[in-house]
Amino acid sequence: MNKYKNMFLGIVIGIVVLLAGCSNKEIKLEEPHISGYEAVTLSLEGLMKEESIGNIYNCNDRLYFFTYITGKNLEEGISRFHFYKYDIQKQKVDSIPIVLGEDDIIIKILGNHSNELVMLKSKEDRCYIAKYDEAGVCIQEKDITEFKTGLEYISDVKLDKEDNLYCFGMNQIIVFDTMGENVNNFVTEGLFSDPYINKDGKICVCNLENESENIVELNLNSKKMDFYAKPIKEEWNTNLIGNVVESDYWDYIQNTGEALIGINVKEKKAQCLLYWNTIGLNPEMQQVVCQVSENAFVAINYDGMDGRANELILLQPLLEENVQMEEKDVITMAGLKINSFLKEAVYRFNKENKEYKVEIKDYQGDLSKLSADLMTEGTIDLLCLDGLPKDRYAKKGLLCDLNPFLEQDEEIKKEDLLEPVYDLLSNKEGMYSWTPGFLVETVIGKASQLGEEYSCTPEKVAALQQELAEGKKLYYAMSREEMMKKLMEANLNCFVNLDDGSCSFQNEKFMNLLRFAESFPKEEEDDMTMPQRVQADQVVFVREAITDFTSFMFYEKMFGEKISFTGYPAYDNLGNLFSAGGMETAILEQSQHKEGAWEYLKYITSESYLKQYCDMQFFPIRKDCIENYIQIMSATEPYVDEQGQEHEAYHCTVGYDDYIVELGALNEEQILDFWTLLEHMYLPVQLENGIWEIITEETERYFNGEIRKEECAGNLEERIALYLEE
Repeated sequence: MNKYKNMFLGIVIGIVVLLAGCSNKEIKLEEPHISGYEAVTLSLEGLMKEESIGNIYNCNDRLYFFTYITGKNLEEGISRFHFYKYDIQKQKVDSIPIVLGEDDIIIKILGNHSNELVMLKSKEDRCYIAKYDEAGVCIQEKDITEFKTGLEYISDVKLDKEDNLYCFGMNQIIVFDTMGENVNNFVTEGLFSDPYINKDGKICVCNLENESENIVELNLNSKKMDFYAKPIKEEWNTNLIGNVVESDYWDYIQNTGEALIGINVKEKKAQCLLYWNTIGLNPEMQQVVCQVSENAFVAINYDGMDGRANELILLQPLLEENVQMEEKDVITMAGLKINSFLKEAVYRFNKENKEYKVEIKDYQGDLSKLSADLMTEGTIDLLCLDGLPKDRYAKKGLLCDLNPFLEQDEEIKKEDLLEPVYDLLSNKEGMYSWTPGFLVETVIGKASQLGEEYSCTPEKVAALQQELAEGKKLYYAMSREEMMKKLMEANLNCFVNLDDGSCSFQNEKFMNLLRFAESFPKEEEDDMTMPQRVQADQVVFVREAITDFTSFMFYEKMFGEKISFTGYPAYDNLGNLFSAGGMETAILEQSQHKEGAWEYLKYITSESYLKQYCDMQFFPIRKDCIENYIQIMSATEPYVDEQGQEHEAYHCTVGYDDYIVELGALNEEQILDFWTLLEHMYLPVQLENGIWEIITEETERYFNGEIRKEECAGNLEERIALYLEE
């Protein structure tokens, strides 16, 4: 469910990956010359905890940045925007007392060489350049709306060494002098991307024109774009996230998401300056970085839980005498794709734990390389199981049983966990995976039509489909492939036996599912939103991944009556699918650091961590955390909890597309629905990527009329059995 939040979103600065060209010669990436970096959180005394940092800009040894406050944190009388300068030498933050109009929106701020704050802002349909002195007094404001019209939108702004302002659009660049006068426009027939200031203080931009990519230098004297160099693209920078960091020592620095790489395009030189994972920071949370000296950087740290940017992190070389002190036992976490929550958890763990440090090895979908490393002793300690065959790995003895850790640990016990979740993660041989939380993939409808059972057989759903009134849909926006996948997730246990690798698709059950999926369109589009369909009584089922308690209240409001959680059609009446949301993790049996790996798993499941960082993105696995959420969300009047924290009567605003409602407190019946849903969750036989690819290929051949359903079933039996054997 998309949660509606009345948040200031600003204007997203569009950045296209700069390194789009090709070099004729392979450029070797030099390794870092600095032996180690430390991440130091800068003291921002005076900032309110509700403030989120916008962008940062470095000029004259000062960092300029603005903050904004949004949503429920924006109280009456508090300004949305606040402006600051940070003296890097004195390590001191000062407020710039700028007062904006109520409708002003900040696009970007910069600092010029006269210690003035330069701001690009909008108000309603107008766009302005404004300058403020250090006392916060506006000394210049220029309406540039007539010039902005030719840009469609402003993707970025830059100041050159003479403090001329460059506004970048897709195929046009408009330049204003220090008085706000338009002095030149640069135009391309192609596209401009990734502007930056090179080490000589000149403005450069990548010009993609006439099927050629060139970095050009913008020359205000000749009013021309001079060729500067060809962009660089090499194997070591194919996974870029598009962040260019300006530098006085390199043409630019590329933030690849794994490292900061200094690049001189003319000299064709590239050097890795630092690797993010060796510092213990989540690179996805460091999307804005500026260089403050040759070997030091400042990054905005985005909180992975609520998206707020609430810290400035100084990255500086470790002193030689401190390098030895910083040494910790390294725990390697690997996976096909490690999600943001786990990366953020690693950052927090590394920051707090004095004995162990987790380093992430993301294989970016390369299963063959990951499989090879799984067989190499001492390579991997923690394995993120998203997209991997947990059950088969456990049967092969690759995964460590976690029950002994639970039995011996004094801080967390089996009794602290939700029993239905513990049971789903365990089998008679042991508990081979761990997750801090979970969600439930289900299907919701009216209880008056479906009853209050937590299940629905394929036959019952097919009967409902036959009885549909004209114009009414069975599911909202469900395509043939999506339905086939959900049917397989809920029923794969009927056709595949992982214990012996046998398969049985040539039966009436599979034929029924195949015919049912065939009744859905190849691609599904709808001219009505889901809430519009529901409220017009034109749809029976709504799909939902339930991650918090608001779903129970929200859908009752939308349907206008008590709801039923039938789940997906399943022969064993087990259609409410448990999901760890990409967070399920295991300790490898071959790990040399099992105790350290357990410390990490225990940390991300601690009561304090989940209460602070779960933020209702998923249901926590701990009983006490669930009970805490229920207490907060069922409060009908203010109260003080056991820790002395004051709470208001619960209410929130929730929305889906154009449907927005105010919700009050959870009632007893909704709380009971949650506990009952947990008792009816099912951990499906894992639909591995390889198995799903086979099912997709063969069922699509049947849907396209290339083979008969009997051939489809036979091919599935043969191919999946072979896949499991290999």
